[in-house]
Amino acid sequence: MSKENTLFSYFSKSPKVNQAANKGSDATGVNGKKGTTPLKRKDKCADDSAGLSPKVSCAFKLHDLVWAKLEGYPFWPALVCNPPNESSFLDRAKAPSVHVQFFDTPPSRGWVKLRRLKMFTGPSHMEVPKMKDVKWIKGVQEAEKALAMSSDERSRLVSFVESNSRDAEDTEMGAVSDGSDEDADEETKENCESPQKAMKQWWDMKSQHFDVVLFFKVGKFYELYHMDAVTGVEELGLVYMKGDFAHSGFPEISYGRYSESLIQKGYKVARVEQTETPQMMEDRCKK
Repeated sequence: MSKENTLFSYFSKSPKVNQAANKGSDATGVNGKKGTTPLKRKDKCADDSAGLSPKVSCAFKLHDLVWAKLEGYPFWPALVCNPPNESSFLDRAKAPSVHVQFFDTPPSRGWVKLRRLKMFTGPSHMEVPKMKDVKWIKGVQEAEKALAMSSDERSRLVSFVESNSRDAEDTEMGAVSDGSDEDADEETKENCESPQKAMKQWWDMKSQHFDVVLFFKVGKFYELYHMDAVTGVEELGLVYMKGDFAHSGFPEISYGRYSESLIQKGYKVARVEQTETPQMMEDRCKK
């Protein structure tokens, strides 16, 4: 009996697919719940959603001596230290940074990106060009002396460390002075011991020049406070610093660019230079 001539007779049957293979394929490719790859992806997402930043590998320890480079400056000898009233010198941000105090006159602090730090082992470093600047040479000599010190001894080199809980920026501003000796002795001693003296000077000056943005020089930086800090953030794109009041700033090398930008926008700008060193302040407070 001849086979019935149908449409199916012109096609060959495909072999049956193994059910176990299908199940495995479904588990890893279609369902996505039992396969290993989706699980890994899920774990990664869980970590991201938890907001946990990856661990930052830092080769430096507290009170280590380093070469530190701020934008616009050469490598400068510095001491790794905690910010005032904080317990960590490492900022685990997108661009991890380390807090240091520079061997400078007067000493100044700053956050330096981790990739711009080199271990200080002596005056010569293959990646650090030598400078003829007198301050730089003196800073290197001070760092060399600190090499022979223990960590505890180096901790005493950190300036402006107060036992109270006042804001770090307030404390560091304690070195700013208008050079006035008109106050009474008792009031002078009280003001010298209080970091609020700098803010008092700022308010005295601001009250007389309320329409002027004041750039206060502190070490290697110009700092802005209160309403001036707000102007700096809104008009110049600066970032607020930690503290109980509005506070922002930038390296001194950028003064020309930022001041010109504000002037072009119709602002009046004045800068207040730092004329008193920490040693001068201590001597004045002892009188």
